[in-house]
Amino acid sequence: MKTIMKIIINMKGIIKRVMTTKVKIKFNCVVIASMVLIGASLNSCSKVLDLTPQDAISEDAVWTDPALTQVFVNQIYRESVLTFKDAGYSWGAQTDELYSNFNWCNENEYVLGQATPDNQSSSFPLNYSSTINFWSTLYSTIQKTNIFFQNIEKVDTTGAAADISNMKGEVHFLRALCYFELLKRFGGVPLITKVYTSADKTFTEARASWDETRDYILSEITAAIALLPKAYASSSDNGKATIGACLALKSRLLLYAASPAYNPTNDRSRWQAAADAAKAVIDLGQYALYGEASDQSLNKVFLDPFNSEVIFARVFSGTSFEDRYNTVFRDLSQMVIMAIVPIMSWSKWLKLSK
Repeated sequence: MKTIMKIIINMKGIIKRVMTTKVKIKFNCVVIASMVLIGASLNSCSKVLDLTPQDAISEDAVWTDPALTQVFVNQIYRESVLTFKDAGYSWGAQTDELYSNFNWCNENEYVLGQATPDNQSSSFPLNYSSTINFWSTLYSTIQKTNIFFQNIEKVDTTGAAADISNMKGEVHFLRALCYFELLKRFGGVPLITKVYTSADKTFTEARASWDETRDYILSEITAAIALLPKAYASSSDNGKATIGACLALKSRLLLYAASPAYNPTNDRSRWQAAADAAKAVIDLGQYALYGEASDQSLNKVFLDPFNSEVIFARVFSGTSFEDRYNTVFRDLSQMVIMAIVPIMSWSKWLKLSK
């Protein structure tokens, strides 16, 4: 009897353990299933959260896809090829020829001899640039050219080696153009060739001399010429830098270098260098005077986009406000009065005040 009771007790223990094991197995199955569902849910959420933004492009994408790299270069064109809006319209009103009845770009400060580095920002609502704005605008663009050269080697060249080589030439030219615009206005400037970030605690670039800045621009032009074509086969590439644009910029730069302001000893070799660069543009055979009748060429040349006289121009995708005021629209000073009279004659067209 005792033996039978022990067997029954043992059987109860076995059954209990079996039932416990089943519960554990069931519980474990539930836990595993739950974890799978949670993992799938998290993975699904991750996919939703990792969607590519439709209104922005990541930096990694720009330096992976040559087409996006070209978009980045196009932005450099937009900022380095200055238009009326970028350049402002204060120069004429800073002379004796005009007076300003608006003072949008602080022209009066020049006329009154009160111009300082602190009052040269535009006060016009559309933020048209004045003299000092050139500095920040162009150095911001130079930063982008440096970013380009820091990253361009990351771009996959498969099937796009020629395009990437051309982009390098374009950006060399645009960096030269930026420094040329700075040189015209400020003389020698700091030559920034690295990418500065917020992590850089100090800025140690000294101001280069006029000649050093000129030489750097020439080196950029030389680098660009080695990579750029004379012309592009497709009209969709109108506005891109070419060898002709490089040589024209070189000629203008060397002409300034030969002028009395920077050539006090009248070194004739400087004049010859400027002439040689200009002749090189002509000898390319890519440009010619506009072929319309002489009495129509002056206006037609502005209405025929990329005619034979155009060496380099900024392209707009549509109607633009950029250059609508790029004419004399201020009042003439009292020294020179333009009078539009019913009977047009040169003697009455320009009348000098007493």
